[in-house]
Amino acid sequence: MSEFSAPSYTTICYSHTDYLDILNVQNSYLQQYPEEKILLINENTMKQTPEFVNATSCFQQIIYYNDSLNYSKRIYTSLINANIKTKHVILLHDMDILYQKKHEHIMKIIDIMNERNLNRVDFQNWYNAETTEDIIPAYDNVTIRKTLCDEYYYNVNPAIWELSCLINLMSIFDKSYRYVECLEVQEYCKSNYSFYRLFDDTNVVFSVLYRCTDTFITFHITTLGQLVHPDTKLLYKGQYYPIGETYHNEHIKILNTFRFKNRGMRSKDSLH
Repeated sequence: MSEFSAPSYTTICYSHTDYLDILNVQNSYLQQYPEEKILLINENTMKQTPEFVNATSCFQQIIYYNDSLNYSKRIYTSLINANIKTKHVILLHDMDILYQKKHEHIMKIIDIMNERNLNRVDFQNWYNAETTEDIIPAYDNVTIRKTLCDEYYYNVNPAIWELSCLINLMSIFDKSYRYVECLEVQEYCKSNYSFYRLFDDTNVVFSVLYRCTDTFITFHITTLGQLVHPDTKLLYKGQYYPIGETYHNEHIKILNTFRFKNRGMRSKDSLH
């Protein structure tokens, strides 16, 4: 691993060849962003195929992990083998399509992380009425709030990480993707790391399965391998809200533009 540069970040996307159709969507959206992008994907025999090349064209580095490893060890071995020059990384998964990212806001978050020794900031716009302390003003109406009474203190949602923390966490545990959010990991993270989340109650963006701020808007277009129905609603403060019109239209565009494997589509009511 190289020495860290001045405050900046690298975007890292985790994927698998079973999701090349989904990665192709992510790749097309990530192309607009200039920061270095690294792909973590399983070792495979598809590297020279048009399907693989088209789905990975935006990445400056492709790191191949051993498919026999559990999720956490795939992340760990990939990170220690990658040439990452930044102290902070954005980690997201192939199905969390990055629709919009505001670089200047990301840099302000990184400044706060450095000043306050924060290890991770979750991009999901998070509401918890019990949170009245550890609130850090960030920019505009956005604050960064400590994750307190939440069973998902750690999660696999898109987030900006202090790289050394992410490497350390993935080195300690040996968990599959479905079990990496288990109680054991939650308790360890609560005791050892400082995890926060973005919050802006004045501008809640209802995108595909995520409540976001306009700093970092992602579409979670699959769940359990199936496509998400475009009319799925999101629960917020006890009420269900439809996806915003702009993001609903973009979701429809994705479903109509890209070719997907035989994934099927979950009922719009099955995710509530």
